[in-house]
Amino acid sequence: MKNVRRAYAYTALLFAFGMGPAIAAKVDAKLVPDGTYGARIERIRDGAHATMLMENGMEVDATAARDTVTFTPALANAKVKVSFVEGQVVALSRI
Repeated sequence: MKNVRRAYAYTALLFAFGMGPAIAAKVDAKLVPDGTYGARIERIRDGAHATMLMENGMEVDATAARDTVTFTPALANAKVKVSFVEGQVVALSRI
């Protein structure tokens, strides 16, 4: 019983300091419905690939659909509006 109380107390501390929502569910980009969403770019691997944290808490490894969409280093940690079509990013703009 004492260990259970410790576990609950530890979990409560994590959420109190904002660590709870930081645990995001990683989702395949093909499962994201077509549409425009708000997101924050967490990591840029190259000009065509980036990891994003969506507003609903999902973490997505995104791929640019065309050459005109690039994830530049200037977008690192930026809030963006991103449009997905068939699991690929077709439009991207900084908020």
